[in-house]
Amino acid sequence: MGKPAYDLWDDYSSHVCQGLIRKRTQQQLGEKMPSNRPPPFSEKDKIRVLLWSERHCCLCDKPCDTNIVVHHIQQKGNPEELSNIQNAIPLCYDCHGRIKSYNLTHRVGTSYRMEEVKARREQIYEKYTRHLIPLVNFNIEQGAPDKPELSTFPKVITHVTHGSESLPVKAKIEIKHILETGDSKKHDLGIMQDKNGYYSGKTLWHLNPAVRIRGNYTVPEECINSNFDMWLEARLTIIDEYERPHTMLPQAWKYDRKGYYWFLEPTSFTEWV
Repeated sequence: MGKPAYDLWDDYSSHVCQGLIRKRTQQQLGEKMPSNRPPPFSEKDKIRVLLWSERHCCLCDKPCDTNIVVHHIQQKGNPEELSNIQNAIPLCYDCHGRIKSYNLTHRVGTSYRMEEVKARREQIYEKYTRHLIPLVNFNIEQGAPDKPELSTFPKVITHVTHGSESLPVKAKIEIKHILETGDSKKHDLGIMQDKNGYYSGKTLWHLNPAVRIRGNYTVPEECINSNFDMWLEARLTIIDEYERPHTMLPQAWKYDRKGYYWFLEPTSFTEWV
């Protein structure tokens, strides 16, 4: 038989009270608090992760209400990285007591690994935020009859469409270009750095319901001056009203230099960080 519920509560209350008394005594005596604890998360980041999880534990998925802890996954390292939101995970009291067992020195059972903990956290976040993401589409166009001056190579027209009447969102668009080299290998030119940051991911697009935004940009000089095959890859990240990013799979288009058009490829060709 396990302990009665009131005994468990007494144990927990005693543990908490002893900690508070010890902290108060140290303050009164002028003693320094232990410095080996990771730096706290900002209140804004705490609110974000609690909204993203709807106050569910990110290991067992139990609804926690106020009985929830925002835990540091990584306990030691660079202070800026330790207090970054990517190092936070909301946990119930039970899982918070077990979470440190991902330490590889723990020899009983199958221990938690850091990457497993992070992946499980993302599963829970996705479960409780996916309904906040509307249908958003990114596409490109070449040779638009009504905008020849903006769509004739080396210029490319872009379309970002909020395809529903639901919630407004923000979007981040990152575009990179790939050139085939003389030995038939693909050379990744990296994410482009446009002046306004619209296609480097530095400036967020504001997408209201049922709105379509048309833009344009010029491909890099290397692509203009080359006769080899060229690809464009784009990655779209949608940011919901609770500021959680949802990154889509990258899409790739190949440019037909003879036909002056882009066609969509079924896969992408480069690594994205």
